[in-house]
Amino acid sequence: MARTKATQPDLKLEQIEAALRKCNGLITPTSTMLNVTRQAIYLRVKRSARLRAVIEEVTEKVLDKCESQLFKNINDGDGNMTAIIFYLKTKGKHRGYIEKQEIIGGLDCNIKIEKIERVIIDPNPIEEVQHKSAAPVVIEINDD
Repeated sequence: MARTKATQPDLKLEQIEAALRKCNGLITPTSTMLNVTRQAIYLRVKRSARLRAVIEEVTEKVLDKCESQLFKNINDGDGNMTAIIFYLKTKGKHRGYIEKQEIIGGLDCNIKIEKIERVIIDPNPIEEVQHKSAAPVVIEINDD
């Protein structure tokens, strides 16, 4: 006879911790492994600082592993272009490597965006040239 999933498990904290570690801190695989509902795991995690710390620790380890693989792909002799573009879009935003800009205003807020002219100077200047550009923009926010 198949065992049904428990909603209020009588699992020990150590059992949940071990399953969370094995499942990289993911709730659904953890609940499947322990044969309980996701809600039961969420409730135990909510009530336990130790389990929350385990999830954070495991998540950081997985991120470190992913970043290591990303750098391996970037440093590969062929230069994995997808990895390079991903890195530039996430870590190079301050240098202008962005796909889109998103401006979100509140419900009672008017946002005015105007194009302005900017001067682009050639690093080996012969003369200064003015260009029309959509960036940078002037943002005026009125909270009236």
